[in-house]
Amino acid sequence: MAPTTHPAGGIALVHTALGDFFLAEESALHREVREAGGHARAGLAMLSSRLGPGDVVLDLGAGAGLLAVPLQRVVGPTGRVWCFEPEAGAAELLRWSLAVNGADLLVQTVAGDTWPRLDDWCNAAGLDRVDAIRAHGPGAAAALVGGGLGILARHLPLVLLTGEDAGAPDTASGGPLRDALQKLGYSFLSGTDTPEEGEDAGPAPAGGSTARGGSMLALPPGGAAEGTDG
Repeated sequence: MAPTTHPAGGIALVHTALGDFFLAEESALHREVREAGGHARAGLAMLSSRLGPGDVVLDLGAGAGLLAVPLQRVVGPTGRVWCFEPEAGAAELLRWSLAVNGADLLVQTVAGDTWPRLDDWCNAAGLDRVDAIRAHGPGAAAALVGGGLGILARHLPLVLLTGEDAGAPDTASGGPLRDALQKLGYSFLSGTDTPEEGEDAGPAPAGGSTARGGSMLALPPGGAAEGTDG
């Protein structure tokens, strides 16, 4: 039976249309999910509309699984979502959230308290495709720039940036990664997360930043501007 309570104090099980998630009650993320019905909803909508059964997704900075769970439903049992979460507290909530959603046997978690070199990890895991990458926060974006440029060049995956700094031009979570993507011919769409909106918001401003709580989707060369039928 899936767990419905967490043994630690201050952890709540929050029910949403996208799944049920264990979150720290005093966290900003808990407030966001309670108010908006999810996390990074605009980014999730932009990315999900371009994925389908059998696709492979790397979720860098997966947190409590708020994107991993719905993305696994999109890629189905023939696809795979790999979750990376080096922060111990968040990794624990991720494990519990996956279990309560029945996704713990489908979503793969990568253990470790540091970011692996992603190019080496993909080679060791034998991945012959990577269709999308979600990078949440400065650590995830820096890990992708520092050790995952081979993945980007070889597979040209969709890349979703989420969090406050998703489009900041002068930070590790926005500038270096965006520069690397631009050199590969990527284009960008930005979206703002609100309780009511989840569609593509349009091209991201050159050198500008997404709204607070927004998302940015990087489309590889030749990537369709509109969502596919999956």
